[in-house]
Amino acid sequence: MNSTNNNYNNESHSSPIKNVIPFKSNLSAIDETHLIKEGVYEATLNTWETTISFGLPRLILYFTITECGEHFGKTFRKFYYVKKLNGKPKIKGKFIAKCSGSFLKHWYKVFPKIKRLRTDRVPMQNLNGIVIKVKVRTVKKDFEGDKLPEQMQYSVVDELLEN
Repeated sequence: MNSTNNNYNNESHSSPIKNVIPFKSNLSAIDETHLIKEGVYEATLNTWETTISFGLPRLILYFTITECGEHFGKTFRKFYYVKKLNGKPKIKGKFIAKCSGSFLKHWYKVFPKIKRLRTDRVPMQNLNGIVIKVKVRTVKKDFEGDKLPEQMQYSVVDELLEN
């Protein structure tokens, strides 16, 4: 009975575990925090992710600096609050943007000629492959407003600018 229920011992069937391709995130470098001089840099979007943080839906954009120099290739995040997630939180997840939120404000800075969008159909693929000017700032205080020691300070994308 054991051999009839276990079809994967038969050589004609392969084990599903052997056919699984392990997921390896291409965002491994993003877990690192970098500290660079505050300023404006050219960057491209790697990907985006939807998540729930502290019970609120959020959108995270992952940018890599493409400007030649000592910071070339460093990756930074930009967090936005959104109205709602469409589906489960995931990489390249769908979302509904806030009508007057920061995300759409920055979106229209990058694409000033695009007409008003539906907030549930923001074409994120439009950001792929284009160079965007991003303003980078240093996080010097924690969530409680206490000053961070210099060793714990890190840089984040503060805003997206007009090209």
